[in-house]
Amino acid sequence: MQIRSKMENWLSKLEKHFESLNTIEIKRKNLLSNYDFFKKISKGREIWPVLKSNAYGHGIGLVAKILLDRDFKYFVVDGYHEVLEIRKITDRPILMIGTILPENFARIKWENLAIMVQDKTSIRALGKLNRKIKIHLKINTGMNRQGSEILDLRSLIVEIKKYPKLELEGVMSHLAGVDDVGQIKKFEEVLKIVEESGIKIKYAHLVATAGVMKVKNLKINAIRLGIGLYGIGNFGNLKPVLNFKTVLTNLRIIKKGERVSYGGIWEAKKTTNIGVIPVGYNEILDRRLSNKGWVKYKDKFYPIIGIICMNMAVIDLGKTKAKLFDEVEVVSDNPKDKNSIGKMAEIAEMIPYELLVKINSSIRRVVK
Repeated sequence: MQIRSKMENWLSKLEKHFESLNTIEIKRKNLLSNYDFFKKISKGREIWPVLKSNAYGHGIGLVAKILLDRDFKYFVVDGYHEVLEIRKITDRPILMIGTILPENFARIKWENLAIMVQDKTSIRALGKLNRKIKIHLKINTGMNRQGSEILDLRSLIVEIKKYPKLELEGVMSHLAGVDDVGQIKKFEEVLKIVEESGIKIKYAHLVATAGVMKVKNLKINAIRLGIGLYGIGNFGNLKPVLNFKTVLTNLRIIKKGERVSYGGIWEAKKTTNIGVIPVGYNEILDRRLSNKGWVKYKDKFYPIIGIICMNMAVIDLGKTKAKLFDEVEVVSDNPKDKNSIGKMAEIAEMIPYELLVKINSSIRRVVK
């Protein structure tokens, strides 16, 4: 154990002083601005930031620390491993909305922690712990992915009442589409059944980012804010939070007719300067961006050429004569730029989530 501890300390010191080829900048002001924007338009509802999947690739610890400047009831995560990451930063309340194996419940520290449940097996396992635990019951209103059926709701409430230390703090669901009026009506039916059972819940939550303006019923009083928190979405005031920078690690001149990268799918039409960056599909650049994506160098956009490799991509610099180890912007925090997450997703025929959550967690992240 002593050897392991010494090794961890050495690695920690090395990480702090070793200069990185790749750096992700997290814009603190942008993150807080996005939170404040949704708080303003939410008509008094609770805004709960979702930090699952490493805070959508942004870095769960950094994002949690920044958000301590705002007051809200819950951080929202998928699983307990994410709870442990946030616990390194703060003991503020967390809601787990992913599935947890019941045999793990006894190993969990339940202070300031709530959990989503959707079945009697989990309810019984939690109840048998004989501990005060807050639960949020998930009901399927039409997405048919998670949640118990509305027809089973009354029997689930009966099961919860068998365990006095279990607190049904919230009821939740998830919209398959933000304009699905039918799901909203079903969720309102769920709230009515819960009310008739004699249980007074504190929170009802149904929507994420896109549905903020769609739900009028104020009994639905909390919003799980995901992608919009990070500045992505069809709201004009959002500010992307993430900026990804790298450096040129190799430069060369290639002649007309020479090819680049695996399979040689890109061929030079004339003598040109090319550069290599240490960013590939392991870091963030999906292979579907091969011969289609863009990066920015000295305020100009340059195309990614050839097949994107595991840890490298090649850039066509044209007539531009760059210097070795010059900075290159891989991802811009300007949504209008060709290399913004939104534009990259369009080019690759993906959704922004896919690109963000695949950003390698080992890449250094700093707050700006």
